Amino acid sequence: MQMGPGTKSKNSPISLLIKILTLNGPIIYDWVNRNNFSIIAPLQPTYFSDSYNLNATLDFAVVKNISAAEAVAINALPSEHNPVWYEFLLSNVLPIPLRYLTTTNWNRFQEISSRTISGNPSINNIRDIEEALAKFGCGINIAINLSSQTRSINTTHHKLPPFITNKITRRNNIRKRWQYTRYPPFKTESNKLTAEIKNDIETWDNNKWKELLQGLNTEDISLYNMDRKLTKNTSAFHPFLGQEDRSSPAQIKQMFSEMLRKNTSRKTPSLMMTTLLKVLKMKLKISSVQTTTQALHLFLPLLRS
Repeated sequence: MQMGPGTKSKNSPISLLIKILTLNGPIIYDWVNRNNFSIIAPLQPTYFSDSYNLNATLDFAVVKNISAAEAVAINALPSEHNPVWYEFLLSNVLPIPLRYLTTTNWNRFQEISSRTISGNPSINNIRDIEEALAKFGCGINIAINLSSQTRSINTTHHKLPPFITNKITRRNNIRKRWQYTRYPPFKTESNKLTAEIKNDIETWDNNKWKELLQGLNTEDISLYNMDRKLTKNTSAFHPFLGQEDRSSPAQIKQMFSEMLRKNTSRKTPSLMMTTLLKVLKMKLKISSVQTTTQALHLFLPLLRS
């Protein structure tokens, strides 16, 4: 939570502060809306000017995930700048929204918009113009919604330093210029920045890994935890499940033998292999050829023994 300017400085005139806020007001407002923040400000002006006839609100708060907040301007001082009382209900904190990514299929958007949006509407007066604009905007929104897919991002956010994020923002802006103009130097510069960003991220990750290794010690058992994490054995594919948690090799052998004897009394090698594959796919829930081959190399020696 951040507070807006709320104190009167003797060195900086109040009129200069109003001018700065007036010029940067739209920028702050767009930034707040773009990042899903909220502005809490009193309904009454906090500064009253007799000479310039300019009343303004100089005090505001920028909050996030707080639904209950109130700001009241108090007329308790003899100066022209009233103090503001903020009251926040911290028990009613909203949950952090999930991160998501929306992708749009622009070919599908073009097909939908060409079918739903009329080319030349009849316009006879101002009302027809307003209706045509409303229908056009509604058609665009419907086409975007029908041609877009949204999925949640559950991966851990990769926190990068400012010099890399600024370079990514610059690369994205140049890429947008190339998409609009198709000017070849823009594409060259975008590809160059992409290569630099990849190298910077790789260098940054390596440095962070080195710092992590240098910070390991035996006092807080961080060295033990890292060694256990790196040396932990993981199975190449799903373990063979029996009636209990895991079956031993002897139980696996007995299970295969009983299943083969119950099916038929006389089996050719090819038919036995087919039955074995069916059992493996049913028990291990595998479908790829590579995983099936690995499972056969593991279980066939058990059947021969």
